[in-house]
Amino acid sequence: MKRLRVLFAVILFSLALPVWRFTDFLAIFSPFDWPLTFSLTLTFALLIVTPLKLLFVKMRPVFMIILILAVGFLSYSLKPLSSMATKDSHFNHCGVLTWTGAFYPLRGIMSDAHKDDIEARNQMCWVRKMIQRVPDRFESKAELSQYVSITTDKLLSPSLKYRISLPLVTLLHITIFSRYAPPQAAANDDQKMFIAEGIKFWQDQYTEMISERQYGMGSFPHSAWIKFEYGLIERNWNLIIDNLTIEE
Repeated sequence: MKRLRVLFAVILFSLALPVWRFTDFLAIFSPFDWPLTFSLTLTFALLIVTPLKLLFVKMRPVFMIILILAVGFLSYSLKPLSSMATKDSHFNHCGVLTWTGAFYPLRGIMSDAHKDDIEARNQMCWVRKMIQRVPDRFESKAELSQYVSITTDKLLSPSLKYRISLPLVTLLHITIFSRYAPPQAAANDDQKMFIAEGIKFWQDQYTEMISERQYGMGSFPHSAWIKFEYGLIERNWNLIIDNLTIEE
């Protein structure tokens, strides 16, 4: 019975890191904070506390509840995205309790595949943070143009512009132009033109494709997984854009 408990504990522990990594997508794409809080708390309860209970049978339930509530409180207090400014893409932009945010400072000693994975996700958190900070409204075309110029300078600054960030870059520009209420209804055509031109421009800039990189055997199996995962977007981006419609 003890060996069976140890086996199940090891299986659950081995799932903790992949599931934790997967929850990063909630930090990147969810407009709300609570899904990440819920997911991190549930992951900790099922994949950390439960195997601990299997290994240490005498662990008191009250102690388990305290641990779970503590992680829930921390994940609620520490937001999905960091509070750092968006002026530098190399800052740690994912929240400290996310997989990316926790391991980003260690990327220099990690394998090439893990480093690319973390840097690409950090770039997505950076763009997601810019989306959050778009002003509620632009009162004039000059104000809009100035904001677009500042945003463009930021987006052009990273030395590696990962193609996987393109969906969020597109969403950023759609968000920016949706906050501009022109005095003339005909200006909607200008908005659609700017968005379409922006999509084409950034598609020509963000060309770094993880799915086409060659990694050593030391990066396997993580390298195989990220090439598959990111390749779903990188290789099908043109198809996604062709089917993107902007409402009149």
